[in-house]
Amino acid sequence: AAVIGIYCAKATDLQISSQAATPLILEMKFLRNHTDIIRAKAEAEAALAKERAGYVQMKLEVKQKGIITDNLMKTIETLQAEKTNLQSNKTVLGEVA
Repeated sequence: AAVIGIYCAKATDLQISSQAATPLILEMKFLRNHTDIIRAKAEAEAALAKERAGYVQMKLEVKQKGIITDNLMKTIETLQAEKTNLQSNKTVLGEVA
């Protein structure tokens, strides 16, 4: 009977310790999940910042290319006007000759 009492006491002690550990285990799991969430949020924010920087760079390049295109169009218009003027002069010179 004494041996059975010792085994029962040990089983009860184990049950109490596991009951005491349960909140700690739950809190540990919560904190681990919370840490993973924080890490994922930080990674998402870093990726978003990288995408924003890429967007700003692309927007700047589009603006610069627009300016270049406008300048080229002005040059083309000037050259076409000059070509028309030269062809007109050629016609006049051809009539004089």
